[in-house]
Amino acid sequence: MRRWFARLPVHRKLVTSALLVTGVSLVLAMLGLSVIDALRYRATAREDAVALARVIAENTSAAVAFRDADAAREILASVRVRDVVTRACVYLPDGSLFAGYSTRTGICPQTVPEDRTWVGVFGSAVISRNARTQGSVYVERDLSDLRGRLLVTGIAGILMFIFAATAAYLLAQRVHAVVSGPISALAQFARGYGENPYAEPPALTTAPDEVGDLVKSFNEMLTRVRTTSADVTAANRQLKRSNEALQRENEERRRVETEREAALSREREANRLKDEFLAAVSHELRTPLNAMMGWAQVLATAPPSEETIRKAVTSIVKNARAQTRVIEDLVDVSRIATGKMRLNFQPLDLRSVVASTIESMEPVGTAAGVRLEQVVPRDACFVAGDRDRLQQVLWNLVSNGVKFAPGGGTVSVTLTRRDQEIEVAVSDTGIGISSSFLPHVFDRFRQADGSLTREHGGLGLGLAIVKELTELHGGSVFAASEGRNRGARFSFVLPELSVEVQEEQPTEETALPSLDGITVFAVDDNDDAVAMIAASLESAGAQVQTFTNPMDALAAWEQRPADVLVCDLAMPHMSGLDLLGSIRRLDSSRGVFTPALAVSAHASEQHQAESLRGGFQFHLSKPLHQEALVRAVAEAAAHT
Repeated sequence: MRRWFARLPVHRKLVTSALLVTGVSLVLAMLGLSVIDALRYRATAREDAVALARVIAENTSAAVAFRDADAAREILASVRVRDVVTRACVYLPDGSLFAGYSTRTGICPQTVPEDRTWVGVFGSAVISRNARTQGSVYVERDLSDLRGRLLVTGIAGILMFIFAATAAYLLAQRVHAVVSGPISALAQFARGYGENPYAEPPALTTAPDEVGDLVKSFNEMLTRVRTTSADVTAANRQLKRSNEALQRENEERRRVETEREAALSREREANRLKDEFLAAVSHELRTPLNAMMGWAQVLATAPPSEETIRKAVTSIVKNARAQTRVIEDLVDVSRIATGKMRLNFQPLDLRSVVASTIESMEPVGTAAGVRLEQVVPRDACFVAGDRDRLQQVLWNLVSNGVKFAPGGGTVSVTLTRRDQEIEVAVSDTGIGISSSFLPHVFDRFRQADGSLTREHGGLGLGLAIVKELTELHGGSVFAASEGRNRGARFSFVLPELSVEVQEEQPTEETALPSLDGITVFAVDDNDDAVAMIAASLESAGAQVQTFTNPMDALAAWEQRPADVLVCDLAMPHMSGLDLLGSIRRLDSSRGVFTPALAVSAHASEQHQAESLRGGFQFHLSKPLHQEALVRAVAEAAAHT
């Protein structure tokens, strides 16, 4: 090999040496870069898996705490958008599998895996809640896309090798020469060129051989260096501008990171509020339910006395109304949030709304030892609004004041006209509102005290509903307090009607109609519900047949139909809509038409519309009120 190289001409030696050095250098460089790229990619993939595990741990903390495996699996299934993730698993503190997500290439083991391979990376995170470890999350992702990256690197290396080899070959073809005087002269000039860059190169006469090519190339190089000095300066300026742009980009990245952290903080706060709200909902629903079930068990265990029956009925009715209020608040918030709240605007005098509210809250205030006052002008204060909803707004504010006012305290309602607006203010002498909570007093699900030791219950929805309903009326709502134990003042302002109008008077209550001679089929799969329907209608004189199985009701209808059908919608084996359809077909063959009432726990406008489209003449929402049920049956029977 050495002898063969020694026999080559100088220019071939240069070409061979250049190609050999370039090839070996590029191969070593590409191998080194590939190894570094693979290691960095693996480290990045590991960090990505750990970050994903932390996100899953944060989002599944509530599901693990309540042992809701379905919710945990639903959260884990969200990683399907990441094709490289082969499995994501949630384990309990004892190491057992709680929930998992996996692709065809990976299945969550029953215990936390400990194996490590070169074909994938793993990330894990601890699930903690209230400083207590709830479990852990294990995320595995493959490195399938690494092969593509290495392939691209290899192809780039091959192209760079071809380009470098070609350039080396062309350059070596022109820079071959033998050691001679011209080369020495050029070397000496080159050594002194740094001290005097404007010196002229020596005038050399060379033959048209390798040395001549060297001299010519040297002169051309010198010319290019001198003529491109301005380009170097411009390049420096461009580099400076690039650095400034990079600095601005870094500042923008820091700004985006700050916004991301703020968004993450808001999300954590929302999760905290959600947990507090769910706990409050559970408490507010279970508390009255506990009283009702307790009194029901007392009545069922032994023959009760009349005093016991009176106390039981009073407590059951009181707690049923409390539970109904909680459900109605949740429904109102849902309707407002979805834009389905409907208002019946009419001219009304706010003085009558204030008077009726004070009258309805008087017994509550008396029981709490709180005095209620009202200050209203002599002249009428007309606005355009929905009487029931404005009554709800004022009732929420007054009941809120009564709840937080101490015994012997006062809640006053003041009605004031000013600048074509009417203000209704409710002031109390209660515990007041801290300055830190005052900006959030109208937020949904917000409560000043959300701990287990709070003195006052509630979902934190009353004031939020006040704000939403007031704004739907085109008004504004305000809250003020001088601090803790210094009372609070809530007010809302509505536009005043510009002309004198006559307020629509509410319809006076009339006695319940008689259902004598009317036969009713009552169908509900719940024994207590159908018994309550029967008792309510029989007290008005109706003859009621009850059924808990819709198939039995259909069979009885074939034998002898009734005047009115009262039917639940959601029942096993046959829904209320299906039962009504079968009855309609029987009535059609007999040439008659039987009116029907739907009773259901589904109270949305969509469910009511579906009932009416399905053939029912009325849709009554549970819990049923005896008066509404009797009047609906009487009206239905009148149209047979």
